Amino acid sequence: MVKFSTDDKSTSLISNDYHTTASAEFEQESLPHASDHSSSDCSYSSDTNMHPRDRSSVRTNGSVLKKPFILMISGIILGMFMPKNEDLPTPYYRYISSVLGYTYFLCWSISFYPQIILNHRNKSTFGLSSDFTILNVVGFLCYSFYNACLFWVDSVKEQYRQRNGEISTVQSNDVAFAFHALLLSSITMAQVLYFRTYSNNFTTNSMNVRERSSSGTNVMTLFSPLTKYFLLLAILVSVPFAILVYREAYNLQFLDFLYLLSSIKLTITIIKYIPQVLLNYNRKSTEGWNVWNVLLDFSGGMLSLLQLVLDCVDLGDWTGITGNWAKFGLSFVSITFDIVFMLQHVVLYPIHNVSSDRSSSSTSTSRQPEEELLV
Repeated sequence: MVKFSTDDKSTSLISNDYHTTASAEFEQESLPHASDHSSSDCSYSSDTNMHPRDRSSVRTNGSVLKKPFILMISGIILGMFMPKNEDLPTPYYRYISSVLGYTYFLCWSISFYPQIILNHRNKSTFGLSSDFTILNVVGFLCYSFYNACLFWVDSVKEQYRQRNGEISTVQSNDVAFAFHALLLSSITMAQVLYFRTYSNNFTTNSMNVRERSSSGTNVMTLFSPLTKYFLLLAILVSVPFAILVYREAYNLQFLDFLYLLSSIKLTITIIKYIPQVLLNYNRKSTEGWNVWNVLLDFSGGMLSLLQLVLDCVDLGDWTGITGNWAKFGLSFVSITFDIVFMLQHVVLYPIHNVSSDRSSSSTSTSRQPEEELLV
């Protein structure tokens, strides 16, 4: 058994264990065997006396293995029982495609819930960008309309077939994801409008005055000028284009209007990722940013892209990618930015992340509920 003396010298060594190399090595060698000391932060003899941070780490490591497994099993179950794409020529591959599709649906969809739950628990959306929420709603509105028409409207499907020579690669899981994302994005937007416009539960942080308004003020003050200009430009382009399509001018078809909506969605997807990349770069740190959301987003993007490519292989026609470039672009953009995020988190700024974790150890207990939501 290792005993810690209580003289001034050893007490100083223990209290500064994160600031000197000698104390860090001393703690590493003696901590697992320590069992008798007046301070519970310095010695532990069994799992029951383990430091709260260590117990939390053990629980987290155990859940890391369970959650991907549950996600995979859920994707297989949904893929086996949900509608299949009967236009795919190989019968057994229809099940594979469906499993891939609904697994990516789960990966991308789960990442929406932590923010909604956190907003509800805090009774506030402080720290959440209102520009991001409105752009998400508009983007998924366009994407939902695009997928729904290509999946359900026979005339649009025929236009696609005539132009690309094959059927559309939009499947039921694409439609499910788009509408589910639209619903959850709308709920988040409603939380922003409620907590920042009609609720009196505001924080007084002067850094975020622009992102919130006092009770009864104009809702439009929540959004930045750039966001307003972008949305106005999208409307000014979409409405005249829709009129031209309706009048069949310049041989335009309804499919062309859907491609315009998909372009708006892709533009929004690119725009909404850039601020986080710049924020990490300016701070030279990714502290306060949860890597699990990006891992889910990356997994969903890879599975979505894999489903699209394999569908084209099964159909024997690669126009499924160019014809459904909204899905391809959404997957490609997500994967690209997720790789940037992971490089920032693991390669570019790892020292800052470690030092931040140590310096914030005193507040780990208060932040635990939020971290559990995101993990």
